[in-house]
Amino acid sequence: MPASKTDPQLLADFLTGGTCMSYALREDGCLSVVAENGKKFLFSADQVAWAEKQLTRSRRPVGSRSPQGETEKAETETSPQTATKTPPKPAKKPRSAKK
Repeated sequence: MPASKTDPQLLADFLTGGTCMSYALREDGCLSVVAENGKKFLFSADQVAWAEKQLTRSRRPVGSRSPQGETEKAETETSPQTATKTPPKPAKKPRSAKK
């Protein structure tokens, strides 16, 4: 999967629900993030694509393609406040064998 067109910082912040301390966007599309609280997350390419789609929807100009008179409807549909979907859970890291 190709690298994201959206700023990786925005994607990392969106997926973690806050400000991230560090991130790394990998060639395969995965995003590794260190959240503000110090927790590490690894998001799959599918999760990154989903977040990018959500961010693209919320940044689309309101009413730009709506027929005249449906601008109010478009505003309510694209409003980030009305979005109730939650991002997919981060991929779990494999546990290393304890010795």
